[in-house]
Amino acid sequence: MTHTSPLLANRTVRELGTVAHSYGLPFNNRKPKTEIYARVVAALGEGQHLQRAYRTLSSDERDALRTLHTAGGELAQTQFSAYFGEIRPYRPWVAESPRQPWKRPISAAEKVWYLGFIELRDDQVVLCADIGALLPPLPMVHPAPTMLDESESTPAALLVDLAAFLGSLMHDRAKVMHGRWLSPRSFRRIDRALRVRESEIMAARSERGVGRLRYLHYLADCAGLVNIVNGALKPSIEAWAWLDSAPDVQWRMLNEAVARDLSARNPLWERYGLPAISRAAWDRLHQVLETLPSGATYGVRALLKRLHVECPGVSAEQIRALLSGPLSWSGQVMLCADGKQFVYLNNVPPMFPIQTPATLVESESALIIHLSEMPPLRPLVEILGWATADGEGLAALRIGGEAVRRALGHDLSVSQIAEQIGRLTGAPLSRAQFERFERWSREGGQFRVEHLTVLSSPESALLNELLADRGVRNLLEKPLSPHHIVVRAGAETVLARRLARRGQLATPESESAKESIDAPISVAAYAWLAMRVYQELGGLLPQLIPIPGAISDEIKSLLTDTQRDQLEQAAQNLAEKLRRALRGDSDPFAAAPMQDDLPAIIQAAIERAVADRGALTIEYFSPTYGAPTLRTIEPLLPIRWHGEIGYVEAWCRLDDAPRTFRLDRILRVLDESKEGEERSP
Repeated sequence: MTHTSPLLANRTVRELGTVAHSYGLPFNNRKPKTEIYARVVAALGEGQHLQRAYRTLSSDERDALRTLHTAGGELAQTQFSAYFGEIRPYRPWVAESPRQPWKRPISAAEKVWYLGFIELRDDQVVLCADIGALLPPLPMVHPAPTMLDESESTPAALLVDLAAFLGSLMHDRAKVMHGRWLSPRSFRRIDRALRVRESEIMAARSERGVGRLRYLHYLADCAGLVNIVNGALKPSIEAWAWLDSAPDVQWRMLNEAVARDLSARNPLWERYGLPAISRAAWDRLHQVLETLPSGATYGVRALLKRLHVECPGVSAEQIRALLSGPLSWSGQVMLCADGKQFVYLNNVPPMFPIQTPATLVESESALIIHLSEMPPLRPLVEILGWATADGEGLAALRIGGEAVRRALGHDLSVSQIAEQIGRLTGAPLSRAQFERFERWSREGGQFRVEHLTVLSSPESALLNELLADRGVRNLLEKPLSPHHIVVRAGAETVLARRLARRGQLATPESESAKESIDAPISVAAYAWLAMRVYQELGGLLPQLIPIPGAISDEIKSLLTDTQRDQLEQAAQNLAEKLRRALRGDSDPFAAAPMQDDLPAIIQAAIERAVADRGALTIEYFSPTYGAPTLRTIEPLLPIRWHGEIGYVEAWCRLDDAPRTFRLDRILRVLDESKEGEERSP
């Protein structure tokens, strides 16, 4: 709605006199105000005084009137004065007040005020209605005849590259310099994973010299998609909610974040060195662009002429910097090389392509995932945390043995890797592809370094007595040899104390203190336990928020090996109990059924296998599975007795690990020929 004022409606008698003197009209102040007002207005209407005065105005003075007209005829006096200067009050009775100020106005605003073109009303500057008819129409931005080539930068490419930016932060440690900036090594590595790359990024010595990638960093920062964690930039919790949103919602969230930032007292926009612009000018620029049909070419000079009227505080250099910078990087416009023409590309709101699954292609050494124009962004970010782009730019992902080993280092299982790829490609892996991942997993994990505490003795009989002792047995794990037994993680101090009560002294190999199970566990230990339980459960259900590998590395560095092993075992036990509950297995502490064979025969077969260092196949009631299972075991130590129950330590080929078996749960012993008969159909 347009707000205008009648000519000279709010002037005092003295101010009416200044207007008359500005035009050289006679003035008599000895009449009533209504009569004086009518005479001055009538005199101005005769002889085209207003038209001649308008033709004498400078460009700045005309811009002041056009800006008021564009704003609907009214602007705040503070905003108008910031653009066009101050209007001094007319006080001839004050000695310091200038005489005849209409002859020497100090600003464009004061000049048009003394000519009666504007009025002051309630801290607002109002355009007079008679003056609006004198103003020319607003300059129009017409399409130019020349068309430019198709641009790689589009709103969809911006969203994909912002997701690739977040995924690259999960891949490696992106160290932050001076509290904000990425190092040259980090932003060059990130650029290799983007769909739209910068040609001169290798020559940049700091992120301040980078263009589009710096804008991606700014968008992620102002939208709250990244946090600084222990000196490295990592995706935030809010980033995963943003990735789960639809593309149009993601685009709106980014625009709203930029608008909020430009309205802040110390905007991040300025800290990232982007072209200076106010919130009002940013909104007005987009309003002007949104009136243009998309896909056509326009002249930059015509746009500048239009914006100079609507945003008088914005310079031509700022507009050109915005056109060649953020507006081009976000795919809204495309500026030609000479800077004289641009193509408006963005519709309101932009039309995003439908998310299309990626395509999986097998090669001899790896699996190649070819990405669509708009792939699912969340699985893309998760996979970029351990996979790399195939070639230059984000056109395809290459997944081989090295990528799988990196994923395993981020505490992902093979099933979780397959699940992420399936969500990106829209189809589960085939059996052959899954087995290929399992082979890469085995090749990457053939060797494992473990920190163990070993209880050793030259007398193997003493160790057998400890294995049969109920008060000590729960502190020991698998025997490595007749003279070496592994001590349970964190139980060293308790074991030494219990041995001392029995008159047996355990001499440590070194005097270096080790953390005991009774030591206070830090906040980092609780965080590690919660994280490992969460990751173990990720093997059953998709993780809503993947944990970056750098986060687990930072927490791991705060814990000792003993604490880590103890917490790892607790997390695995809890996850295993949940798996058994989901399978509907029986109570693991249920009593074993009656044996089908004689205990004496079972005991003799085991003793013979111990003496011959051989293997035998048994049918064993497993509390874990809640049912009889066939197992091939290799006894490691002689049978030890605790009361009437016998135990044997043996290597179990089914579990591929050492296990302790109760003799009363061994249902029968099978030789190789019988085992084959049992398994044959």
